[in-house]
This record gives sequence, C-alpha cells and structure tokens, in this order.
Amino acid sequence: MLIGIMTYGGGYSALPLVEDLIVRQRGWLSASEVADIVSISEMSPGPFSLNFSSFVGMKVTGVPGALMATTGFLLPPLVIVLALALLYRRIRSASAAGKVFAVLNACIITVLLASAVNLFSSSVLGGLQVGGKIDILALVLFLASFLALFRWIVNPVLLLLASGLIGAIIYPLIQG
Repeated sequence: MLIGIMTYGGGYSALPLVEDLIVRQRGWLSASEVADIVSISEMSPGPFSLNFSSFVGMKVTGVPGALMATTGFLLPPLVIVLALALLYRRIRSASAAGKVFAVLNACIITVLLASAVNLFSSSVLGGLQVGGKIDILALVLFLASFLALFRWIVNPVLLLLASGLIGAIIYPLIQG
C-alpha cells in the first residue's frame, strides 16, 4: 500500500521502490524474477501496474496475495486522485499548482530512467555484479528493439512479442 501512496506517474515509476522492497528489504523475489514479472506484465493486457502487482502477489503468496497486492496498489492512489480532483477544481487557476505538477513530472522522468537502468542491468548485465556475465542475446535483442523502435517506428507490442518469441526459441537451445 505504501508504494501505491508514494508513487506518481504510473507503474514504471514505482519499480525502483518495488524492487527495493521485495528484493533487497524482504527478499521475496530476486532481481531476475522481478525482471521476468516486468516482461510478463508488459505483454499482458491491461495496465502495467495492475498486472505487475497481481503477478508479484501471486508469486509470493498465491491468489490471496494477488488480490491483496492489486487492491493495495490501486486503492490508495484512487482515493488520493479523487481528493486531488476535488482540490484541483478549487485551485486550478492558481499558478502554483502548475509549478508543482511541472516539478513532479521532472521527478518522474528521473525515476523512469532509474527504473530503465535497473531493468537493463538485471536482464542484460547480470545485475552489475563483480564478475557478472553480459547476456549477449539479451543485449542484441535490446539493441535491435531499440533501433527498430526509434529508427523504423515499429509497434512496441510487436517488438515485445518478437523478442519474447526469439528468447523462448533461442534460450533453451543455448542452455540445453
């Protein structure tokens, strides 16, 4: 519930807090498991944060955990947004409100960048551990997807599906 209260900007902005809580503080999941859940959450229909919360809760304690994690993540922001909407109606003409949201948006960009670095680190660079091995296939898929997304403007959903399919075919060959 704390993560739902403390984040602004959607599910991706919560990832550093979630990872710190469930990987470092509580030890419920590994960084690799979090990266896997992020991938599954991105490919699943529906909002990322809802999917992510559900999958983490399911992984930790099953169906009751999925229900509690989802509710705990969604309920506080819903209450806060409703309260802010009422407040915003009263102060919308004040210039201070616009400045506050501009600062919050700048903070969100920073948090999203940190989240991207953490995901890249855990999935491609072996978590930046001393002696960690670089996953060459993950690096090639990342670079190819990045190029396809920004050079040729390929649909991100197609990139996720293609990367997942390539990984599902090639990783068993490499490991088996």
